[in-house]
Amino acid sequence: MKTPELDKITKVREKSQAIGDFLEWLIQEKDY
Repeated sequence: MKTPELDKITKVREKSQAIGDFLEWLIQEKDY
């Protein structure tokens, strides 16, 4: 059973994960 709240949390988590990956990539790019 999926609740709208759980769905929202999952989406937010996926988004913050993507942002974290992007920031990591940015930092690595600056090093070179």
